[in-house]
Amino acid sequence: MLTLADILTSQVDCLNPEADLQTAFRTLTTNNYSCCVVAAENRIPLGILTERDLVQIISRNGSSRELMSESVTEHMVSPPFTLPGDTSLENALNLIESRNLRYLLVTELNGTIAGIVTQTDMVKAYMRIMRNHSAGLEDTIYQRTEQLETVNKKLVTLSLVDPLTGLGNRRALEVDIMKIHAAGIRHRRAYSVTLFDIDYFKKYNDHYGHQAGDHVLELVSSHFRKSIREADAVFRYGGEEFLMIMPDTDVDEALATVQRIVTGLSDLEIPHQDSPLEFLTTSAGIASSHHQGQRLASWRQVVELADEGLYEAKKSGRNQAFVSVRNTLKAVN
Repeated sequence: MLTLADILTSQVDCLNPEADLQTAFRTLTTNNYSCCVVAAENRIPLGILTERDLVQIISRNGSSRELMSESVTEHMVSPPFTLPGDTSLENALNLIESRNLRYLLVTELNGTIAGIVTQTDMVKAYMRIMRNHSAGLEDTIYQRTEQLETVNKKLVTLSLVDPLTGLGNRRALEVDIMKIHAAGIRHRRAYSVTLFDIDYFKKYNDHYGHQAGDHVLELVSSHFRKSIREADAVFRYGGEEFLMIMPDTDVDEALATVQRIVTGLSDLEIPHQDSPLEFLTTSAGIASSHHQGQRLASWRQVVELADEGLYEAKKSGRNQAFVSVRNTLKAVN
């Protein structure tokens, strides 16, 4: 499997945060670069300024001495979008399409810059794969049909959107949460994760039918979208489970938001005859990446804690939110 580490350009000349727009302009034109990366002394990326950005800035404001002496940090896109080197080419292509990106910064495990990959780099690499793939398909009609079916199935699997709810799926979740977890460790910021589970959903399906069940999933997804902040993201985690990521949010802030979501769904009074609560409700488990004074080493640990909170919420009567209190997980300093 081809990864970003296989196609990146490792030679990345970085600007320091004190550099001005004149320095950025000179760097771009002298070296025929299409973008500048702004980084700290330890090569932690802080932002990115593209040739297109600079042209737009000058076209709007002119190229006065005052403008060109302004710091690049006032005009760069920050924080830059980064991915680890082991990200597959397929995932990277999906991301640049969904987020309209032209560049991807590739980082080491410690957050420093490993290299940069452009949209052109990825398209060329993908075309090489497709040419090799097509050459192999020419052997026989049977082989061509079989392999094309495999490719089509893979393309469906690589989709980042759940077709029923319109929310991100598990693949989209993993891409986003890896990025948020890495940023949280790098910037020492907490984020929170919430797992939602629709109460007695199997009974709802059995009583009202699967078509009605699908409609309820769409209603619940719409309720989540209307209830979260712009920075938050909700994904369909599987079946009747949903996962919400709240960047730069501690567990107390998350709890207040989640309680509002749980109460709001109950207040919609969607009938559920086979639920002891009479209406459609949801239970929720909440966890933070900063758990009991320590930063958790893995985003999977945060999800695991949220799952434990969900279990407690369901065990305690449902239609409520619980915060996990376990204290035996591995942490990072």
